[in-house]
Amino acid sequence: MFTHRYVARVIIEAATPLAVGSGDDDPLLDAPIALDPNALPMIPGTAISGVLRHAMAMTMDVATVDEIFGWQGHKSSDGQGSRLIISSANVIDDDGTVAEGLKPPESLSRYFKDLSSNLIVRDHCRINPRGAADAAGHGKYDSQAVPAGVRFAFELELLGTGNMNDQQNWTKILNTFRQPWLRLGGGTRKGYGAIRVCRIHARSYDLTEDKQLTEYLAKT
Repeated sequence: MFTHRYVARVIIEAATPLAVGSGDDDPLLDAPIALDPNALPMIPGTAISGVLRHAMAMTMDVATVDEIFGWQGHKSSDGQGSRLIISSANVIDDDGTVAEGLKPPESLSRYFKDLSSNLIVRDHCRINPRGAADAAGHGKYDSQAVPAGVRFAFELELLGTGNMNDQQNWTKILNTFRQPWLRLGGGTRKGYGAIRVCRIHARSYDLTEDKQLTEYLAKT
């Protein structure tokens, strides 16, 4: 039974343009980024989880990574869910307001409105096997990205028992976000995806203690 919760709220900044694709079809763009209901850029929690899992696997054994992030066997009955819950990362405006949930257009700040209309769109051209531009073979395409300097906020939560292993793994998870080689999204070979950690607020809760349980249930 998981009696402890390790919770962190993380604020990151795009140190370079950020291109986390939506995977959706778009009539105007070949590679659109993920957007929230307000048409503002966001980073899905699954995108953060995938990058984090890969990064953790570089310094931890496979069994520990599977135990934290979950695993699926060949049979549908074989597997384990993730103990690490990661929310989507939402944009923060220059006043520190996080764009959470659907907002009336008139309530969005000037920062949010300007960002929505000033996302980066760049033209590219695929290369053929001979190393030349393949524009004639329908190789031209465009991609969308978030400009450097945009900040996002998201939350992590690890379900645990309070033992030393959980505490050590939690510290490793948080420290991974500070690694200079960590990248999010696509285009990393073109210099995209670098992030800077601005702030991490972390706390653990022992749910067997009435006071801490009440505080955990009351958190936003």
